[in-house]
Amino acid sequence: MSIFPKTTNARLTGEVGVDHVSFIVNNEFKWIFRRNALDHDYGIDGYIDHVSEQLEVTGLSIAVQIKTDSRFFATLKDGHYTFNGELKHINYYMNLRIPVVIVVVHPDTHEARWVLFEARSTVRRGANYKLYIPDQNRFDRAARSRLLTIFGDPNDFTDAVAEHWAVQDGLNDAEYLVLTLDREDIENMSFSNFLDFFARITSNPETAKKFIGRVNFMVAGYDGDQRELFEVPEFVRWFRELDNIWHYWFFFGSTFGSFSVLKLYLAVMCGGTLVSGPKSPGERIETTFEKERLKPFLYRGFEGQNEMAEKFAVSEERNQEITTAVMTTLFPDAPLK
Repeated sequence: MSIFPKTTNARLTGEVGVDHVSFIVNNEFKWIFRRNALDHDYGIDGYIDHVSEQLEVTGLSIAVQIKTDSRFFATLKDGHYTFNGELKHINYYMNLRIPVVIVVVHPDTHEARWVLFEARSTVRRGANYKLYIPDQNRFDRAARSRLLTIFGDPNDFTDAVAEHWAVQDGLNDAEYLVLTLDREDIENMSFSNFLDFFARITSNPETAKKFIGRVNFMVAGYDGDQRELFEVPEFVRWFRELDNIWHYWFFFGSTFGSFSVLKLYLAVMCGGTLVSGPKSPGERIETTFEKERLKPFLYRGFEGQNEMAEKFAVSEERNQEITTAVMTTLFPDAPLK
């Protein structure tokens, strides 16, 4: 019985391959090799981090599995060696969000070959798979240019971030927001502009809380149409489909002024019909709706409100204030208990 901790020949052999790949990456490619701790090795031994000619670490990476065994080099057929892998690793590699390269290393000669893992290049081998590694794919200085194409080009996001901050600065200066979509968005059943708008508002808790009950909604392009929006079939179809994707009007919908998107929301979702229109600008319209739809409508609206309140840590007291404001806006003539 040994009185010291012991290693294994397999571990020592494996270290030979990892050390060799690390040396090539750091010294020949002038990039960075990040070794994966053995306790965290589930099929990836390390990561190659791209470094530009200006010594900028760009954030681009390649995952590497390294196998060190002379048997990989025992048979060269049609210019290829055969790598045998386990099926479980295919799922693992394909779920990674970065490319995966497999490198095989001869423990004695330090010869190394590599191949980019692609599921379409695998061949069934019983319950597992095999992959052919070209003999010409030597893992040495010459491989650098081909690995560069796998990295792809790094992006400069500075301008995009600056634009985002400029929009955020505008939001910080605003007291109320009016989202205006084009008629084309409605007719094309497009939700991207709407969702992008609210993605900015909900990008941080400060902005989201600032605009509780302070967002209104308009559609440009129906100015010459005498109908109310909730009477336009294509708009009703668009709005109801939106509700399947995004249902947070009770949290953000305006509870100020004579017009509120909350009333439009009620009319659309509950089959609203116009009773009488405004006799003068700013005068409210009279509508009726299908009362059997009211309960599911309120449940859906409060569900979205509570979801946002939980997400942005809104207190119970503040959330109750939101509820009161919503109900007062929707039913101004109804007494609230």
